[in-house]
Amino acid sequence: MNRRALRRLGKVAVVMFFISHLAWAGITLWWHHTVGQEVAAEEQRRQERRQRFDEAAAAAGHGAEVVRRTPQWTLLADADVTGTLHVLEVVGEAAGIEVGAVKPVNTNTTGKQGFKVSGHGTPTAICTFLAALEGHRRLMIVETGKVSAGDETTLSFELGIATFHATGAGQ
Repeated sequence: MNRRALRRLGKVAVVMFFISHLAWAGITLWWHHTVGQEVAAEEQRRQERRQRFDEAAAAAGHGAEVVRRTPQWTLLADADVTGTLHVLEVVGEAAGIEVGAVKPVNTNTTGKQGFKVSGHGTPTAICTFLAALEGHRRLMIVETGKVSAGDETTLSFELGIATFHATGAGQ
């Protein structure tokens, strides 16, 4: 092959390289545009669902007002199983739920005590119970939760709750 043929082959390769990059840029731009439209459509659907939910909640008399306050938690000195069992029962009764069972669960984490709480109540009562746990002085974390249909007006629930204490924290 002579120089002229090599030069021409080089020019063809550069042009082909340039065309392929333009094609990929066009495809990328098209994909970007398509995804942007899909995201906008999904956001519109989400806003419409949220508006319908808010209207239904307002019509049912359940306002979606949530009052947030900064809780002041207390870390227990030791694992207070009896005290925590009592707190869970009292808070549940005050919230209007029926606590079926509350039992301690062993954990392998130092400074942590687990509990299983099960029972049933109305959705509002269960939410009130969870909010009361969140705002309680004793540090209680809901680690797991399972809610299932009960009768016509109630839900059954099972929660895994953990409390923490300072014993063994430095170990």
